[in-house]
Amino acid sequence: MNYPIDKNYYTDRRDKLLADYAEDARRWSPLVFGRYGEIQGFRILQEARQNFENLIPQIPYIGGDENIYTKNLVDSVRYLALYQAMKKFGKSVEEAGKIIYDVCLVKAGEPRPPIPPGEFLTPEQLWERSKKAAARTQEKRYPGDYVYTFVPGDGKKFDSGLDFTECASMKFYHEQDADELLPYYCYLDFAAAQARGTGFTRTMSLGEGQGKCNHRFKVKGKTEAPWPPPFLKKDRRKRTKKNNVAAIAAFAEYLTSTCYEDLPEAAVASAKQEVLDSLATALGGSGKAGVAELVEVAQEWGGAAQSTVIAHGFKCPAPNAAQVNGTMIHALDYDDGHQMALVHIGCVAVSTAFAAAERMGRISGKELITAIALGGDFTARLGLASKPGKSALASGWHPTTLFGYLGAAAVAGRLFRLDEDRMINALGLAYHQCGGAGSGVADGALAKRMGPGLAAKAGITSALMAERGITGERDPLEGKSGLYITYMGGDYDPSILTADLGKRWEGINIGDKPYPCCGLTHAAIDAVLAIKAKHDFKIEQIKEVTVTAGQAAYDLSRPPEVKKNPRTIIDAQFSVPYVTAAALFNGKVTVDNFTEEAIKRPEILGMAQKINTVLDSAMDRHGVGPSRVTVDMADGASYTEYVEHCLGSTERPMSFQDVVRKFRECAACAVKPVGEDKVEKVIQMVSIMETLPDATEIIRVLG
Repeated sequence: MNYPIDKNYYTDRRDKLLADYAEDARRWSPLVFGRYGEIQGFRILQEARQNFENLIPQIPYIGGDENIYTKNLVDSVRYLALYQAMKKFGKSVEEAGKIIYDVCLVKAGEPRPPIPPGEFLTPEQLWERSKKAAARTQEKRYPGDYVYTFVPGDGKKFDSGLDFTECASMKFYHEQDADELLPYYCYLDFAAAQARGTGFTRTMSLGEGQGKCNHRFKVKGKTEAPWPPPFLKKDRRKRTKKNNVAAIAAFAEYLTSTCYEDLPEAAVASAKQEVLDSLATALGGSGKAGVAELVEVAQEWGGAAQSTVIAHGFKCPAPNAAQVNGTMIHALDYDDGHQMALVHIGCVAVSTAFAAAERMGRISGKELITAIALGGDFTARLGLASKPGKSALASGWHPTTLFGYLGAAAVAGRLFRLDEDRMINALGLAYHQCGGAGSGVADGALAKRMGPGLAAKAGITSALMAERGITGERDPLEGKSGLYITYMGGDYDPSILTADLGKRWEGINIGDKPYPCCGLTHAAIDAVLAIKAKHDFKIEQIKEVTVTAGQAAYDLSRPPEVKKNPRTIIDAQFSVPYVTAAALFNGKVTVDNFTEEAIKRPEILGMAQKINTVLDSAMDRHGVGPSRVTVDMADGASYTEYVEHCLGSTERPMSFQDVVRKFRECAACAVKPVGEDKVEKVIQMVSIMETLPDATEIIRVLG
């Protein structure tokens, strides 16, 4: 390339350029450290500085300091230096582009001198000024192969603009074998314009596949540049799916390329409700058995203060925060779940999402909603495809935990912006850690409420390892040693797994719980409460109660000597006799029924002895089934109620306002008081979550 004279122009200004680089590195550091940790982040920035210093002698002279295009060129070289450093450490162009994008947003948010009155010009004045500036530029020995033309506005899309057939940054990136970064830099001119306070709205064609820069702008326009950039979404959607592609490949593309705009309105609403419900049960579970001990362990481990532990007032590394929060959400067994897949969703997805988002920094509400919606859909599909028509519970697994490992990796991988290959690695690494024995339920052990937290921790850890290039199993779902062969004996339905992927959203079918106990008991509770509402009788006059149900609920009455005399709170939460007795005696089932004192109350235990469960195989369902309750009185009267679909099911869903009431109820049970102002602030933020520029503010309110 034959550029004009003054080859030493930038070399002579080396010290000033490096000082300017240091200022940019200051802006980059929180974003790089937050994503890659301080040690690797420091190495990336040091490498970038060295790259920039090496590039300085190669920067072409295009007119001197008075030329605005010179500043843009030098900016592009600094960004190229960062990209080269990230590439050396195994990062993708998308990761570099996102950090540069966030840097521009930081710049835009910093104080800057006000624009002088009269700065905004008419399109005609702007056009004339641009032509004069271009003439001055040409006089400053602008390179002859840097061609510009003026493009008149059509009065609709834009008013006036400059069409650069070629630009210095494009040529420089091409010479440095970094063409893939140019669309990101070109797109960032949106945010750069906002940072400079010019107030231009620009449109780009380079990122859309055209071989030129096409900068067009209108005066007084609002500068906007949502992420991901349009060209990235278009590129991803152009990929044609191969026939018979493995499910893991389909999921990897789906998890990395789906955008907020792809979500149906119902999926967005469901994800927001999932967030509020999970935060509610986290507060309610924050003081329950096993949580305080786990908090002590996390504090003993220490580490980087990345992510908030709800209600306990400290931060710790993201995987550990996800573990504690996931355990709290599940501690009451009050958290949401998919009644057909038999998996709780929010305890894993929401705990993972907030911890990962805080580690990244400045994750918008739309990004968080998208990650949670994708994670919920993916996890539910894993459960639905397993042993179709039967239950993974019967095979000895706790499905929430088992499938939660992969679900958490999907959520974290999405928020860490992994590409498809690294997403597969994250899922493979998560599968390598999969567990979730159902024996904790039968034993009445606290291990049962620990499972989702362990899954959330492992999911984030797996995504962090994949982010750094550690590889995992390539087909953790359908491979010879994959999930469905090893854990399910090959009993799964691949068509259920990926059917209508991206069109049918299983997150919509996630139900919230009205009672803090196993969902398989809820139909019986609903039947009892309906009987009490319709008939006026005295508890002491009850002779016998019969609960008729399918196999899954029937199993929660066995062995009767334990279920009628629960040893632990876990026993009580998974006991049809106990919850039925509590509903009969109290006319409701709340968190107050599941304390060490409540489960020993003689009047409730006495009632539990009168309750018998009868198996009716016709009521068997792949999921939560119906129940029939008959209350026989001493005087010969008999009352019966049948419930096909329990409250909180897809057929009888709880509303957002129902969950608001649940949130207030649980906030009153938190380990530390939560002020009414904070309660209402969280409810409000979640209700408008898609508008939040930084959704992690929600969880910090509850820290």
